[in-house]
Amino acid sequence: MSRRAQPGEAATPSPAGAVGAFDALPPGVLPFAVSRTQAAALLGISPSFFDTLVTDARMPAPFEIGGRVLWDPEELRAAFRAMPRRGQPARSNTWD
Repeated sequence: MSRRAQPGEAATPSPAGAVGAFDALPPGVLPFAVSRTQAAALLGISPSFFDTLVTDARMPAPFEIGGRVLWDPEELRAAFRAMPRRGQPARSNTWD
């Protein structure tokens, strides 16, 4: 749980707060799908930069289920691991 920021202090969410409340899931059970905001939080980036990565196909396209736009965390992890590290040349895009 994150604590409330004091005046003049930036709020710092806890890791659980950053990826959303999955209180309905038993401890240790990971979600099958995450929202855009949750996906960005899992990667440690802003939702707008996450959108850029999806548009550039550096992150996978989402699923749409009942009007909800969701990402598979395992696909996000694979796409993240396929990204080049600092100083390495870019790899070919595997999500096209």
